[in-house]
Amino acid sequence: MLVLLVETGMRIGQALGLRHADFVSHRRELRIVPRPDNANGARAKTTDVATIPISAGLVRLYTAYMFDEYGETDSDYVFVNLFAEPRGAPMRYQAVYRLVAALRARTGIEFSPHMFRHSLATELLRQGVAVEVVAKMLTHRSSVTTSGTYGHLSTADLRAELERAGAWLAEGAP
Repeated sequence: MLVLLVETGMRIGQALGLRHADFVSHRRELRIVPRPDNANGARAKTTDVATIPISAGLVRLYTAYMFDEYGETDSDYVFVNLFAEPRGAPMRYQAVYRLVAALRARTGIEFSPHMFRHSLATELLRQGVAVEVVAKMLTHRSSVTTSGTYGHLSTADLRAELERAGAWLAEGAP
């Protein structure tokens, strides 16, 4: 789940609401489908179905998860309780937060799953991906939300982009 959140910038509710049919592995796509009736209370926080690209590595990880961990579990949900009761039931928000708390305690690294959205947006913007593309990836209705709330660009990022675009001369240039 954490790799999925890091790579896609999905909200926890979007991940918890995923069904196996939402993974279109052969096209390396993932559908985010808002479902008001999720048994675990997960919310997609969007009203429209969105399709986002995923890497071949994430497809392989999903396949390995299905064979190595999920096994014979009978559920439409991707993320289910595999080691706690009720086994096979859709994972709830509380289970994700317990996992994160355990990882934070074990590693000493302070993070929240929502930070992955911000990190992905910032990194994509730093790489020159258009804000409209980043907004679509994060399922934002407006790119203003993406740039204003999620793009944590520094002054150095701004300078580098201006220099790359030729708007400014690089330091030391005549």
